[in-house]
Amino acid sequence: MMLPPTSGRKAVRLRTASAITSLSEIYGFLISTWIGTQTHQKKTLAAPATWMNDFRVKMVALADQIQAANR
Repeated sequence: MMLPPTSGRKAVRLRTASAITSLSEIYGFLISTWIGTQTHQKKTLAAPATWMNDFRVKMVALADQIQAANR
């Protein structure tokens, strides 16, 4: 049985929307962290770098998601 042509397009559209959503979440995380560290730097001399691991994990997950969509 053949699937209708719209199901393939819908799958691509949903996959792309998911990748864009993940990208926007990472951007929001990065900007909010940057604003937080700028505020924190005004109060102290050194900003904590604990957010880097979370950011790295999210970036790797997004890169895997985009690479899986291109296969």
